[in-house]
This record gives sequence, structure tokens and C-alpha cells, in this order.
Amino acid sequence: MFGAELTRFIEGGRLAADGVPYGVLQEASEGVRAGRSWPDLWEAVSSEMEAASATSGTSAVSAAEWLWQGCLAAHISQLHAYEDLARRAAAENRRQVLYGRAVQGLSVPARPLSLRCAGVMTTGYLRVPAQPGADPSPCLILIGGLDSTKEESMRFEDLCLVRGMATFVFDGPGQGETREQVPLGADFDPWVDAALAVLRGVPEIDGTRIGVLGRSLGGHYALRAAATVPGLCCAIAWSPLGSCRDWDAYPEPIKWGFRYVAHVTDFSEAQRIVESALDLDALLPGISIPLLVTHGARDAIMPPDQQKAMRALLPENVSYDEYADGNHCCHNLAHLIRPAMADWAAARLGTLTARALAMPPPPSRSAAPSAADADLDPATCVLVVVDMQNDFCHPSGACARMGQDVQAVREILPAVGRLLSLAAEFGVPTVFVRVTHSSWFDNPAWVGRGAGGRTLDADRMPVVAHGSWGAEFCDVRPGPNDLVITKHRYSGFDHTPLNLALQAKLCQTVVIAGTQTNVCVRATAFDAIALGYRVVVVRDCVASTARELHAASLTDVAERAGRVRSLADVGQAWQLSHAPARAGRSD
Repeated sequence: MFGAELTRFIEGGRLAADGVPYGVLQEASEGVRAGRSWPDLWEAVSSEMEAASATSGTSAVSAAEWLWQGCLAAHISQLHAYEDLARRAAAENRRQVLYGRAVQGLSVPARPLSLRCAGVMTTGYLRVPAQPGADPSPCLILIGGLDSTKEESMRFEDLCLVRGMATFVFDGPGQGETREQVPLGADFDPWVDAALAVLRGVPEIDGTRIGVLGRSLGGHYALRAAATVPGLCCAIAWSPLGSCRDWDAYPEPIKWGFRYVAHVTDFSEAQRIVESALDLDALLPGISIPLLVTHGARDAIMPPDQQKAMRALLPENVSYDEYADGNHCCHNLAHLIRPAMADWAAARLGTLTARALAMPPPPSRSAAPSAADADLDPATCVLVVVDMQNDFCHPSGACARMGQDVQAVREILPAVGRLLSLAAEFGVPTVFVRVTHSSWFDNPAWVGRGAGGRTLDADRMPVVAHGSWGAEFCDVRPGPNDLVITKHRYSGFDHTPLNLALQAKLCQTVVIAGTQTNVCVRATAFDAIALGYRVVVVRDCVASTARELHAASLTDVAERAGRVRSLADVGQAWQLSHAPARAGRSD
């Protein structure tokens, strides 16, 4: 089936990029052109690789590699093979069995973890970089596509591991070993949420630094997760499919694939399921976490007109890389795009230093340096950290006891700590702003705001009372040279000496972190722009107990007050602009 398509499939670069050796690819190309059966060809490769793993004197690492090569060949044998479903099922089973044997012997073994969602149990596999004595690792969740499964991602996992990131792979609805129980059409978002819950229970994983990457159809799922799953730090959509409405434009193998994973035999029913389940339009504008989208301009599955329609719906601050010569997933440019994506993820998850972040992108990438970096010269910046206090951030604080969800605020604490370290490294003065309630400054209108428990109810429960534990800083605290300013209203500028301090430091740009995004962070940002300062709000260093208001406030700030940048962007800009401290900055 699809003989010419299979030849292009080999020549398009996917199999080589995913780890198939050159000699095997050359033999496969000759076999396809000679009319040899695709399943016959790759089943033979799979058997040869398994036999090699059992050769006397073979090391455990070599045996694991050959077993995985056998697993990969079994996976390839069933691609586009829909005529003999029993044979296809046998190949899928062989793929899983060989994978299970291979992963324990890898130089970085994969640990099986049970993953349950909607009453269905599957197995995910976690690989953690070997760093004895190191802090818990961040983790990137990898999602396969329409015909790519967890077994196919090994080479990309290796790129992540050497950059200090753990990886977690699993098959969701319509994929691999889960396909038989859950067809395409079921919501994928809950599976990502379930994966997050599993990873947060692993001591070696930093549950506050987890991102997601999806490939092709998996890129579609990554975009959905970025918009709907709380707790993700970043997302990469790798040649994602958009809202799937142009069924007739899909290549025939894609239509057959959709029909197979949807558990239907009729193409019109497959079309109905795809168009109903794969609709992103309402979700894309609301994505607020750092996001990278990559596409190839020669993509036959997601062509440029559809890429343009998707891009128009994405927030302006999304990183978007288009490769002019790239095919679908830019498999023909894998040597460029895959390391670049791994670098981007490592930067957002905090495993690359500021100096590493400053490395220039590959020359073929179309992204140009942002003009906004001029706003982030460390010689003219001051960092303002807003209201990182126990009552707003701690699980035992007043907000949590009133029933508000402080998890999002807890999740930014490590990122705020890293931002403070960067500020110290590059000589950026830091101001901690805190709010307190006191009989000297409260009045009935101020104390009664949000009464009834809708936001704060100071009559029912004291909040950041002067001198109380709740008013103390939570986890991140001022250094000996940092300035602490106490305010009594929302904005850090309202009846405080903040403006005077910024003038003394010759400040031009106020970089803002803290909580709550929709209240004190936003109020401080708007007052800063009104006073003539440029404003940069660090996206992954601000949070709110109301996630929907957090996202709306970031959009509002970006449109009306300043720029919303990621922590990695700020670190990179400070590194690139670093210059000796100017007069008036030393304490």
C-alpha cells in the first residue's frame, strides 16, 4: 500500500532522524523500489537486530541498543500497513515487548510508571539524567503523533538527557498500546494532567519544572495541554496539526491512519470524529505559558496556508520558528531543529546557564533577535518582586485557608529564585515590595474589599497583618543589598518611595515578578508605565490564585503597559547586554 509514499517516507528523513542506521535505510530503499513487501522487509530487520542482541560476548549496553533497534524496526513494519490488521497487531505487540526488554539496559535506563486516566491503565517510561547528589531534575513529557509512539522518541530523549532534563513518554488515546482501549476522539488533556500527577510523586523530579513537547498530531495535543492543563512550565508544538477541517487535503495515508486510530471503518465517520475532536481555535489565544511552535514551509500535511491561520490565533509572544526548506516535522533538517528544540526546552526548564542561553541559533532558523532586548539592558533595569508573602503563597497562609488555590503561586517560587540569582549575577538592583494591613492605614473601604470570601475577607481572617507570620516573605527573601518597601495598597508605587529609589538607580526598565498577577503585579506595572518607565513582566515568575485572571492580565499588560517575557528571555538579554555597572548602582 502507498508504494511511492513509502519511498518518500524513507527519503524524507524521518527514519534516519529517529535512529535507523544508514546501511539499513539503504537496503530498505532498494527493497521498496524492487517491490519487496514493506512488512516483510522491516520484520526481517527486527529479527536480525534481536538476534544480534543475543550474540555471545555482547555487552548489556550494546544488547539494549540492538533490542531497541529491533523494536523500532517492528514499529516501522506496521506503518501504513492497514490491509492485514492481524499482522499489524502482531508487529505492535513485538514493538512493545522488545522495548520493555531494551529500556532496562540503556546507559540511562527507563523506569516504568503506571499511568491511570479515565479508568484505563497504561505504562509510561521515565528516564532521569544521572547526576549523583544533584537537585531534582526538570522533566519534558513527550507526546507522539498519529503513527509515532513512545518507542520512537529515544533519540530525542537522549538530546534532553544530556541537557539535564528527564523525559517521560507514554501512549495516549489513539496511540500505541493505549489505542485498543481508548480511540482517537477522547480528550488528551486529562492524560497529560495524569502524567503530571505521576511525575510529581517521583522524588528525582522537580514537580515545578515540567514541560510538554508533542510531534505532529502530538503537537496539537501539546497546544491543547498548554491552554488547559495547569502546572506546565512550557510547551513545544513540533509541526503541530491545527484545527482539522480540510479532510480532502490530507494525503491518503493520513486518512487511513485517522480511520484506524478512531476505531471506525468508514472514512466519512473518521472525518466527523477528526473534525469534531481536533479543534483548537478557541484555545490558542489563551495560551500563557512559554510556547515554541515549529513548522517546515514544505510541510505537505500542515501546509503554509494552514500554518498561517494557526499563527494568527496564537499570542504575539509565542516563539515561532519556520524552516524554509523543512518538510513535515522538518525531518530533513533534524540535525538543526531537534537540538534547537532541546535547547529551548532546557532554557525554559532552567538547565542551561545564562551564558549557554546566549549561544546564537542555527543559521537556517528564521527567527530574528527581538528588538525588545534593548529594554533589558541590566545597566538600566531594576527588578521589583511583589508580595511574595506567606499569606499569599504558603499552603497555611490566609488565601489558602479561605479556599483559594495557591498551587500556581507555589509553582513559580523556583523560577523567582532563579530570577533573583540572575539579577545578582548581572548587577541588577532588586526591590522587594510587600503589603501589610495596619490600623494606621486601613479604612472601612479598604478592609471591606472582597468581603464575603470572594477575594479577601480581612474581617473574617486577618491577611498580611503588620508584624505577623503571614506578612513575612515566603521562601524567596531579600539579600543584604536588596531594598524592602512596604506598601498598603495594590501598587508598589502608591504612597511609597519606590519611584525615588528607581530614579536613584537610574532605572529605565522595571522588571516585575511576584503575585498576584491580576492585582498588585498589574497595578504596579500600569503605574510604572504611567511614570515613564518601560515595563517587563516575567511570565513564568508571576502567578495568581485565579488562573483565568492571570492569563487575562498578562494579555492586558502586553497590550497596554509593556512586554511579557519568559525567564529564559530575560536571562539571555541580560547576558548579551552585560556591561560594567553605571554610577549610582552600587550599594
